[in-house]
Parts: sequence; structure tokens; C-alpha cells
Amino acid sequence: MINKKIEFIYWFSFYNNESSSVRYRATYPLDNFEKVKGVKYYHIIPSYSIKEILKFSRAYFSALFFRKRNSLIVIQRVQSNFIYSRLLKILIYFRNQNSIYDIDDADYLIINPNTIYYFAKRCDKVSAGSKQIESHLKQFNSNIVHITSPIVDLGIVKQNKSNIFTIGWIGDFSGGHKEAILEIIFP
Repeated sequence: MINKKIEFIYWFSFYNNESSSVRYRATYPLDNFEKVKGVKYYHIIPSYSIKEILKFSRAYFSALFFRKRNSLIVIQRVQSNFIYSRLLKILIYFRNQNSIYDIDDADYLIINPNTIYYFAKRCDKVSAGSKQIESHLKQFNSNIVHITSPIVDLGIVKQNKSNIFTIGWIGDFSGGHKEAILEIIFP
């Protein structure tokens, strides 16, 4: 996707680790990249805490004014039009080389899509979580790839078999998903 060897990643997520998108498309892969490839990173999660605002400021101004060599900027699913997204729009306006807009849900169907389309147009590349998203966003950026959420081996080993049959769920259980699963799969 990027021609050079990536040495550093500036990753700006849209939400915290309660979101499966943030965990599976950012947190786990970034930890794995650092462990396996030695790639350092800033993983920024929006927050109003002083500590997180300082962390954001450090990463943001580093990317804007002192961008690290062979670095990648990823804007993950940011879709609002508040301070966080406006600052990231400025960043991408000036530093769009080796930038990716990562989106894994068709949020443009349920919210005002202007911010999504801004990042899709301005970022160097787009990473889409489905073929439908890829197809839809091709009108804004021809440099788009379909990348499903990677599953990183977390090293969890089951010690013994349970007598209770269990069905696992990886994903979000909010925003209508819970009702759909309970009504359609488990009526």
C-alpha cells in the first residue's frame, strides 16, 4: 500500500477501545507491528482528559511540523465535524502524503457524510472494511483497497474444555446490532 518501509505510525482513532473497530483495526495491529517489526507509533484516542489532550497535541504537532521520517498517518473512521476532526482535516490538508483514511462501516449511510468524504478525497489512500464501502468511496479516491479487520494472535490459550456450549461474538453490540442479533439469530 505504501512504497517505503514504515518506521512510525501516527494513528488517530475515532473512539476508544470499547469499539471493536478501534481494537481490531488499530490497537491490536499497532501493538503487533511494534512487537514484530519494531514500528513505533502514537495511537491517539479522542478524550477530554488533560493527559489525552497533551498526548494528542504531542502527536498532532509532531505530524504537522516535525513529521518523522518514513511515517504513516492514519485517520480511522473520524466522521464528526467537531474540534478533533477539524484539526485532523488541517493536518491532512498539509500532510496528506503517506496518509490513509480507514473506514470499516458504511457510516455515510446514517450520518452526514461530508467529513468522511473529505478524508476519502484528501488522504493519499483509503482502507475500506468491505467491498461495498470500497465501491462507494472510489468516486472520491481511486487509490482504495479492501482490508478486513485483521485478527492478531493475542496468545490466549484455552486451558480446558468447558461443558457449556458457547458461541463467541467479535464485534459491536450497540447501535441496533444487539436487537438484530437477538431477533434474527436468536429469536
